[in-house]
Amino acid sequence: MDWPALAAALVLAAALVGWELRAAQPFLDVRLLVANGALTRTYLRNGLTLMGTYVILYGLTQWLEVARGLSAYQAGLMLMPMGVLTALAARVVSRRAAVRWPLIACAVLLLVGAVATLFVGSGTPIAAVICVTAVFGLTSGAGTVANQTILYQEAPAAALGTASGLLRTFGYIGSIASAAITGTAFHRGVSDSGLHSIAWVLVAISALVLVMTVLDRQLARADRHHTNQPPAGARNPGPAPSTEPTHAEPPRTESRSTDMTTGTHTTPALDPARTALLLMDFQPVVLGAVPDPEGVLARAGEALAWARAHGAHVVFVRVALAEKDAVAVPAHNKTFSQAVAAGYLTDGTAATAVHESLKAEEDDLTVRKTRISAFASDTDLRAELRARGVDTLVLAGLSTSGVVLTTLRQAADEDYRLFLLADATADPDPEVHRVLMEKVFPHQAEIISTADLASLSTAAE
Repeated sequence: MDWPALAAALVLAAALVGWELRAAQPFLDVRLLVANGALTRTYLRNGLTLMGTYVILYGLTQWLEVARGLSAYQAGLMLMPMGVLTALAARVVSRRAAVRWPLIACAVLLLVGAVATLFVGSGTPIAAVICVTAVFGLTSGAGTVANQTILYQEAPAAALGTASGLLRTFGYIGSIASAAITGTAFHRGVSDSGLHSIAWVLVAISALVLVMTVLDRQLARADRHHTNQPPAGARNPGPAPSTEPTHAEPPRTESRSTDMTTGTHTTPALDPARTALLLMDFQPVVLGAVPDPEGVLARAGEALAWARAHGAHVVFVRVALAEKDAVAVPAHNKTFSQAVAAGYLTDGTAATAVHESLKAEEDDLTVRKTRISAFASDTDLRAELRARGVDTLVLAGLSTSGVVLTTLRQAADEDYRLFLLADATADPDPEVHRVLMEKVFPHQAEIISTADLASLSTAAE
């Protein structure tokens, strides 16, 4: 063990953490890693899985050339099935909605491959060695895609690029660690015993990945979400059950708007007295389908606390159908006719009430909507907002492609100044959420996080 090198590495790592904690826009957001357990576990799981794959890729290649006497060309050909199966496994997993079982299968395969490597030796038939490498190909393909999917669900929309880069960084760390493991195992020469030492390390790695995956309750909730959605055609009437980013507080980002005539950038500010926070469809009937309801509610609660502290207006929007509303729904309305048939939007039930953690006060406005948009309510929302002098809306809700999309576009057409809380908004389809956040909504609204609210309202004072 090179103790001076290890000590230097620890000192430099501590210095890096200290630097990133002080940075206004850190590359390695330490606070996010600590606060967002689901995202951090994804990084660790991905890094450990790739570490196991690269240990075989590097270590077995050396062993084939030295212990079995193959040329570099022949050793490379033996690893081709591994590459092919990596691509095939990635394609299969990418077509699945759920991620928990693919990740469990990935961990089990990693363990199977590690145990099989213990029985590989100089006399093992080449075909058997190829079969062992194939197992690791399946592991690599399934694990990479599934972990990437979880990343899209858990990473803050405003920091998705950085989050993706960190996933790749953890992969590189796994690759570097695998080289160190291989070098240690073969430091006295490439041999069967060295290969078996690598296999035992693989057994430990794969066991750790398996335990992490099986015990990850966030993954279990994600799978339950995909099996508990309403009947086909009953995509949440406005609040569409949502699975997307349930994440901890994202890094504070600078929100800027562009004057299209001059090309100059200005930092938008919020005047709380003229601002209304719309908390849309945070109801048990919707939250029950969200993988991490606590995360979404936490962000909504933070936004509500900001509104209370700064004197902004608060509007609670909920979707529910009274008997007369249900009768009036035509059969050709795919969304609401299915909701009526299922009976899961009946007004007066606990499932359609605003979640108890978001408590209304006397001056708050609560509207009940009977269609997707917040403006399609039993209260004249426009008149209420005008009466309060509101010209700016801060939006948060479920789902991105339902109530958020419809309300935002309608409010934009009515010339409201719009801010959208990316971390308090979610959608059943992470890709739909990403496209709307990155490609559509920025043309009508400022995309911010709950952490930005305090600084933006302070700027207006």
